Formats: sequence, C-alpha cells, structure tokens
Amino acid sequence: MLDMGFEPQIMKILIDIRPDRQTIMTSATWPTGVRRLAKSYLKNPMMVYVGTLDLAAVNTVDQTVLIVHEEDKKSYLFDFIRNMLPEEKVLIFVGKKIV
Repeated sequence: MLDMGFEPQIMKILIDIRPDRQTIMTSATWPTGVRRLAKSYLKNPMMVYVGTLDLAAVNTVDQTVLIVHEEDKKSYLFDFIRNMLPEEKVLIFVGKKIV
C-alpha cells in the first residue's frame, strides 16, 4: 500500500489510535518505506519471517514477465489461463490506481 501512495493515510490512522494499542504490521517484502514506518510507529517490534529476507525468487518457481499492449492484455490473459494444464498454477499481479 505504501508504493501506491497510501502512506499519509496509514500515518494518520497510526497517529489517531490509542497509544496503548497492539499493532501488527505485515508485509510480503521489507522495503525502505516499510522499515521506516515500522521504526517510527512500532514499540519494541518483533520481526517474524518465513524463508529469507533475500528478495530473490526460489529456484522452484518460474517467473515470466510479459510486455503486452494495453488493448491485448485481457485476451492474452484469458488465452493463457485457458491453455494451462490442470496441475499448473499461476499468480498474476496487476496494478491499478484510480486518482
């Protein structure tokens, strides 16, 4: 959410809630913005992580990045999913920010 521009809203929530709160912060990654926010607003933070803090993908995952023209995205995605084998899995990241 930080990378989508929600940091001011998150900071306002943290400022407005009771000081004796228990706060749990989760993140799939640990970029600079998340570390800065955690350091500023968490008291005695405990970090729990699964795997490694290295942002490299595991060697059992194939990663593919496709550059597709905007008008072709939907049909390409549907064709891709339709042609998958039953045992195959896919994780698709999309980004959309409406201003």
